[in-house]
Amino acid sequence: LFLFASLLCERRIIFTSDSAEKLSACVHAASGLIYPFAWQHLFIPIIPKSLLSYCCAPMPFVIGLPSVYIDEVKEMPLEQVSIVNLDANYADAHLEDVSALPADLIETLRTRVDRVNENYARTCSSSS
Repeated sequence: LFLFASLLCERRIIFTSDSAEKLSACVHAASGLIYPFAWQHLFIPIIPKSLLSYCCAPMPFVIGLPSVYIDEVKEMPLEQVSIVNLDANYADAHLEDVSALPADLIETLRTRVDRVNENYARTCSSSS
């Protein structure tokens, strides 16, 4: 819900992971969360070292950052940037965008996310 709300509010989001495949897939999936809308801002699935300064950009962005660069980026002047660590399943969010969404929408989204999680858990347990 945090990610969905942050995308709708056009925030700055950095995804990080050791795996380039996971990083690229999750960054692309995040942009699909807001369908039928489209992300119209800076979108870099995997940022090269030469462009790390873009992580300080004052405009909205979605950037995939290989974990080897995270310490270097954290030393930069980041303002209101949310960092989503895909390997630790953790989000360092500084904004409360979820509360800006209508309460009935939040409840509907939570219900659907719970259903997806239950179906995924059933699928994983039955394939074991």
